[in-house]
Amino acid sequence: RARPWCCAAVGQGVAMLCTGEMLQQKVEANHQVEDFLAETALDEDLLDELHAEAVSNQLIRSWASAETKVWKELTASKRPLQLGADCREATLQFMDGLARLTGLSLPAWHVATLLFDQACLAGLPAASSRSEAEELPAAAAAIVLMLRKDECSVTAPCAVDLVSITSQFATFLHNTSASSSVSVRPAGSACSEKAAEEPCAKVSVTASHILDQERQVLAALRWDMHRPAVVTWTDALCKRLDVISRREFTTSLSWVHQQCFISAQALLMQSQSSAEMPPRRTANGLLCLFLVVARVVPLSIFRPPQVTPADWETLLLETKLATTGLPTCDLPKERLPVFLRSMLSATGCSPEVLQSDALAVARAMRLVVTSQVAPADLQRKQQAKQKADQDEHQERQWQQEQLQRRKQT
Repeated sequence: RARPWCCAAVGQGVAMLCTGEMLQQKVEANHQVEDFLAETALDEDLLDELHAEAVSNQLIRSWASAETKVWKELTASKRPLQLGADCREATLQFMDGLARLTGLSLPAWHVATLLFDQACLAGLPAASSRSEAEELPAAAAAIVLMLRKDECSVTAPCAVDLVSITSQFATFLHNTSASSSVSVRPAGSACSEKAAEEPCAKVSVTASHILDQERQVLAALRWDMHRPAVVTWTDALCKRLDVISRREFTTSLSWVHQQCFISAQALLMQSQSSAEMPPRRTANGLLCLFLVVARVVPLSIFRPPQVTPADWETLLLETKLATTGLPTCDLPKERLPVFLRSMLSATGCSPEVLQSDALAVARAMRLVVTSQVAPADLQRKQQAKQKADQDEHQERQWQQEQLQRRKQT
């Protein structure tokens, strides 16, 4: 039962992280799972505890392999549905409201958005006999409904119960400019021009529309709707790290898990899931960054070699993840290698992958902050202009009043 704490691959990875040395090689799509999930890296007690927590090495291997296969197939799709950012955001907000209405759990809603993105990349919805304003809301409602039925088929609503709210959203898409970004057809096609000339009207979505889209979505997903989203990966990684680190960082990891969940929602609303930014990569990056913010590891540990220390620090500050300035590591240096061994074993990834993922997520979070700050700045400028116009108007009125008084005098 007395196995070495870490296999050779994990030991080499820790040395690379601690010294800042990096192997200049391309990051493989499989995140080098085999090297850092070796059974010999952990003793039998930890392996048993990982099984008991339902976050075993076999599960991580299975998720990683399935995720790589899925995104490889979706990348080869010939008819992806290109949604505009406004249209996608509106659809996700509709799915969020529908999830709350039907009682779908929040983690399942994250899975629903992942399935929606993947269904769009697979070319759905694509029922040519119906208008696009009917297809998209029906597909979104179908995804929420089938996940709700998967949680509990007894208490789940029927498709007919979602007809009214889905029709309202379909009407909204049809009567707003966002509906123009729904089309999978060229902008100059006859169907597109005909849709542009249609007057504002009420769009009706029936229960048969929703059930038909449910079958199409399941067929596109190969009847596999149990796919790990970002929050699924984050939950598993935090549990694994807690177990492998012998429960010494439970409080910090609980906070990290909570913050990762919140940031995952912001990232989800900002950008579509893709082969370049799959759920596992996002979860890895969030875990690395929030471990830094929690002062468990130093920021320099996850700095990629192509990024200078100054740029890396600036990037973290621009993400707004650290609200009190640059965090400093509170973990003693002599304990850092042990924790890093635990982290490599928990994530099943090489140091290169973790550094690359941290960089990708940091850049994505910076875009989230920018998108939120820009409208706020615009609003402040508009308010300042309105205030200036009001002051100028009042000044003119005062001058006119003064002029009239002088004339009367």
